[in-house]
Amino acid sequence: MKIDASVIQRLSQGDREAYTAVFREYYAPLVVYSSRIVKEREIAEDIVQEFFCYLWKQRRQIGRASCRERV
Repeated sequence: MKIDASVIQRLSQGDREAYTAVFREYYAPLVVYSSRIVKEREIAEDIVQEFFCYLWKQRRQIGRASCRERV
């Protein structure tokens, strides 16, 4: 699934399929990026998992900031 604005909007509305699509698209690249910073893959995986938990918990806030930035 291509991640576009409609997927992000669905995620913000609690759509688990959209969340899964975002997770599958970005998990591995974020782990690689985090690994470069913390130098340990296990810790990088923990960081990225925490991020995705935070993303789900804060999903209703997604898009609100970008709407304010456009004004």
